[in-house]
Amino acid sequence: KNGNSTIPTFSAEEFPKLEVTIPDDEADSFDIPSAKLLDALDCVSSAIANDPIRPALCGVLFDAAKNGLTLVATDANRLMIITNPDVSIKEENCFIINSRAA
Repeated sequence: KNGNSTIPTFSAEEFPKLEVTIPDDEADSFDIPSAKLLDALDCVSSAIANDPIRPALCGVLFDAAKNGLTLVATDANRLMIITNPDVSIKEENCFIINSRAA
């Protein structure tokens, strides 16, 4: 109750300013029919983790590659993977969408 603590901090000016802008004509994109996307999300959604300590497992990995779009989800016990080769990929990309958005 009567202790003192010191928390080291840094000034905000010491951190670089990040500018992230992607012009619309250069944005990565892919086309997939909504029914196929919903089916793929339904297949992997049972393996999405609910553990806030491991946020990378609390979503769905989208891997857009030349062989199609692959969705992956895991809760460290189950692993669900589905690949849709019919998706036209303009540029390879990989990202995670949080389960609340999926």
